Amino acid sequence: MLMGPEYQLPQNRFRPPDKKPEPIPIPQHHQPLAPDANPYGFITNAPHQSKRARPNIKNGSLRSRLLLIVGGGLVLIILIIVFSNILNGSKRANSTLLTSLAAEQQEIIRIAALGSASVTDPSVGAFATTAKSSVTSDQASLIAYLKTKNVRVTNAEINIQKDTSTDKAFDNAKANNNYDAVFSAKLKSSLTTYVKDIKKNYSRASNPTSKKLLSDSYNSATQLLK
Repeated sequence: MLMGPEYQLPQNRFRPPDKKPEPIPIPQHHQPLAPDANPYGFITNAPHQSKRARPNIKNGSLRSRLLLIVGGGLVLIILIIVFSNILNGSKRANSTLLTSLAAEQQEIIRIAALGSASVTDPSVGAFATTAKSSVTSDQASLIAYLKTKNVRVTNAEINIQKDTSTDKAFDNAKANNNYDAVFSAKLKSSLTTYVKDIKKNYSRASNPTSKKLLSDSYNSATQLLK
């Protein structure tokens, strides 16, 4: 269909409406930041947790300090007792060894005395007399030293090593007319054992005085065996 010049199209048919669209509301939890706001403020402005105070004895109660002092004192007392027991145990052990040595000396003195009264050879008799005198002197020094350590050697302790089999051997030697030889061998054997025991005691001794006594006894006994 042809349109004449008088025909005009409607002016508002394709015209956008004059009303502006309403903006889409933004949820509250997504509100835009202010222009001068720091986007990382939730990190830098995080609340700081207070540090727990370290325990300090100066800040502790009087009761706590008293308990600490008492506990330390008890530990110190225990250490002193343990050390004292160890020291006293060592002293007792040393005294026991020296007492045993004095008993060994006593048996040598007894054997030498038996020989002095029965030998026929003058040289054997001189050996017995010298041995008795030398060992008696060393025994007196040893017992005197033990007394300074409050150790009393009883008669039972000093004679504990008496060997009656030695007396029987000497009686048999008299009957067989070889007393001098049997006696001399027995005395030398006893002195040899005695020297070995002195060395053992010397290695265990810790007191300079006891070491000196043992050294003198060792020298005297080795001279008798030459």
